[in-house]
Amino acid sequence: MVTWLDPALRRERVLEAVRRLKSRRPDVRRAILFGSLARGAGNPASDADLLLEIDAPPGSDLRAMTCALLLAMRPLPCAIDLVLRTPDQVRRVSGEPDPLLDEIEASGVLLEA
Repeated sequence: MVTWLDPALRRERVLEAVRRLKSRRPDVRRAILFGSLARGAGNPASDADLLLEIDAPPGSDLRAMTCALLLAMRPLPCAIDLVLRTPDQVRRVSGEPDPLLDEIEASGVLLEA
């Protein structure tokens, strides 16, 4: 079966990629799928939107970690858009608003914890 034509199969392949990542990177605490694939509305052009909660020292450049995390997930079933947050950011320790995190918490699907 062609993965990109079947949203359910693509979600399964994304879950497999997340499991590979977690086996290679124990600093990844959990992964949440959000966006069109989480809503079951994905199409052949859809990417997978993933929030990764990751242990990182204070002041870490999370964007700089993105490439290494994507490499650890290979092979990728489709394009993946990563959003990285630390546990403190997820718990909102700073009190700063995070509208994207609000959306993810409201509609995301926990893939792996």
